[in-house]
Amino acid sequence: GKLDELQVQHQDLQGKIDRLATAVDGKLDDLKQLLEKVITSTSFLFAVKLQADSAILSSIQSNFPASNCIDGNTGNFCHTSKEKYPWLALDLGKSVRVSSVTIYNRPDCCGDRLQDLEIRISDNLPTTPATESFKGGSKLGFFEGPGKNGEVIEMITKPLAGRYVVLMNNSKGRHGADFLNLAEVTCMGYS
Repeated sequence: GKLDELQVQHQDLQGKIDRLATAVDGKLDDLKQLLEKVITSTSFLFAVKLQADSAILSSIQSNFPASNCIDGNTGNFCHTSKEKYPWLALDLGKSVRVSSVTIYNRPDCCGDRLQDLEIRISDNLPTTPATESFKGGSKLGFFEGPGKNGEVIEMITKPLAGRYVVLMNNSKGRHGADFLNLAEVTCMGYS
């Protein structure tokens, strides 16, 4: 009688609690995703320019050193030799949180060489020579390309921690060997 009725009410109440908990969990997931989007899309508002201490190329073509990519001059450029996975790494001197990377493509020619560019934030450098893809650290973004002469590409992300900003042509050899030549790379974030 009464005990059976209480058990049915208890089961009904437990079912309602379970449905409510599921609904709340779903809303909390939605809220969490929304907050992550807001943080990612507004993090650049509080970011400062991160100055690279130095830059390193997987190889150097002629007189176009890596330092040309961090000198503030978009009229010159850095340039690797032809490699399977050419890369440029900016050394920020210590681990920082990077929230955006802006890439200035070479303005005078060869803009279409900029393709399959993977940008990673890492505490380690890729290997030299550049014979294999680098998967260290966290992926900040990817530019499929091909780029255009003088094109400016901006990648914004939730802040990722690391010492190096690594830009690698990661075409997985489908174009054979290739060059990497960029005019300038700048970063924003938090130290």
